[in-house]
Amino acid sequence: MAEWGGALVSLTNWFLEAAPVAVQANGGIFSYKDGRDVDDHVYATLEYPNGRTVTLSLIQSNGLEKSYTQFMGTKGTLILGRDEALLLQKKKSIMPR
Repeated sequence: MAEWGGALVSLTNWFLEAAPVAVQANGGIFSYKDGRDVDDHVYATLEYPNGRTVTLSLIQSNGLEKSYTQFMGTKGTLILGRDEALLLQKKKSIMPR
């Protein structure tokens, strides 16, 4: 959480205009077995007022994948890369459910 997690929590707080009321997190050293003592994978669930929940997954990959930030919500997904962005929006259904 130390390197990127704090910035993502601050960004989320700004976007939701609130601070979390509860947080649960877990992590571990799964990729790098080189003696380090800092988790390379961290998973956190943040509960916000008004029934909003945010899940953060901070994963130090093997370098094969590009670095990106992904926001998934009820109306779509936003993926932000270093030089590009992708917005996937939920289509409105014509048929009632």
